[in-house]
Amino acid sequence: MVAAALSLLFPGLGQYAAGARRRGVLIAIPALVVLTATTPGFALAARAELANVAGSAPLALAGAGMSAKLAEDVGARYLEDDPVTAAALVARGPSGP
Repeated sequence: MVAAALSLLFPGLGQYAAGARRRGVLIAIPALVVLTATTPGFALAARAELANVAGSAPLALAGAGMSAKLAEDVGARYLEDDPVTAAALVARGPSGP
């Protein structure tokens, strides 16, 4: 019961606490972190932090405050569509032939 409650707080934490440490860590690693910004200044000011995130998890940037150049500079993927549409496309996965 405690493991289930912990997993509700943070995915993978219950498995980790129950002794399945490797499984807990694998569940906790995000498949993709998507960050959005509406103002370019904020994103540019956080360039180093964005690079740090991209170094530890797959990162995608979206929104009017992000750019393909910034994404390339920090090692992230750039999502051209508005953040909601981009998230739906990412969740759908690669399109088939």
